[in-house]
Amino acid sequence: MQQGFKVLKSALNKTTPFSFLRRTLSSSLNSATNSCEDLENSVLVEKGTNSRVVILNRPHVLNALTTPMGHRLTKLYESWANDPLVDFIVLKGNGRAFCAGGDVVRLYRLINEGE
Repeated sequence: MQQGFKVLKSALNKTTPFSFLRRTLSSSLNSATNSCEDLENSVLVEKGTNSRVVILNRPHVLNALTTPMGHRLTKLYESWANDPLVDFIVLKGNGRAFCAGGDVVRLYRLINEGE
C-alpha cells in the first residue's frame, strides 16, 4: 500500500502542461475565501478500523473540486501514506455525482474578479 502512495505522489509532482495552473491556484490558497470550517465540511473523513472513507461534500455543485479541497486531500493522503493502521482509502461523493471536476466557476472568479 505504501508503494502505491509513493507512486501517486511522484506522479503528482511531475511537470505537466498544466503545472502552471496548479502553481497559480496553489499560490491563491492562502487568500481563498473558504473558512477552515467550510473546508472541513466540504471534505469529510470517516475513520474505520483499518480504512478511511473520504467524502466530497459539495452536492449542490456536483462535488466540484476547489484548490483548498485539493490541498486538504493531499495533506490527508500524505498523513496516511506511512500509517500502518490505514490499509485502504475509499473516495466517494455526496449526492448524485462523484465529482464534476474542477470548480470552473470559482476559478473564473479567482482569475477575473480577484476573489
